Amino acid sequence: MIRGIAWSPALLLLSAMLIHASVPSLLPYDRIAILENGQVWRMLTGHWVHAGWLHGAINISALLLLERLDHPPQKTQALLIDMLIMALATSVLLLVFVPDLVQYTGFSGVLHGLWAQSGIRRLKTPQRWQGIIMLTALMAKLLVEYGGNTSGNWSDIPVIPESHLLGAIAGLMIAVVKQQKSRRMP
Repeated sequence: MIRGIAWSPALLLLSAMLIHASVPSLLPYDRIAILENGQVWRMLTGHWVHAGWLHGAINISALLLLERLDHPPQKTQALLIDMLIMALATSVLLLVFVPDLVQYTGFSGVLHGLWAQSGIRRLKTPQRWQGIIMLTALMAKLLVEYGGNTSGNWSDIPVIPESHLLGAIAGLMIAVVKQQKSRRMP
């Protein structure tokens, strides 16, 4: 039984896909529109829209699977806040470190961040070994992608491995900040 935590984010992804179908040019991450036209909302919305229904379905399925595996589970509000911060952080990192990337759509960068964050959170629980496995699998996947192997691509949509790496980095940064904050609380 799904605990229901990721249903709200999954429904938001589906809603964004429907909105994107009606106004496709206003929502994707677009470097030129962000930097030259001040359309900064694209730094968030670009992660919530997808290149097609298959792309969106893959990302929603991955989100629901991650939610099912996540331990300890996050509350819906905390998860949504983390996803928004990860989307923004990933976009900033893309702007700074991947200047050749002009357009981007999809949630996979944020998903990689959620995976990294979940792995880090598990390191402080009795499921420590699961966190180690999750982080090792994530590193292996990123290394394979950077080795040029994107054969895991299930559609004609190009894989942007930089978004996966930078999303994972954003997730790690958020996890570390949260751990530092929790240490300071009495």
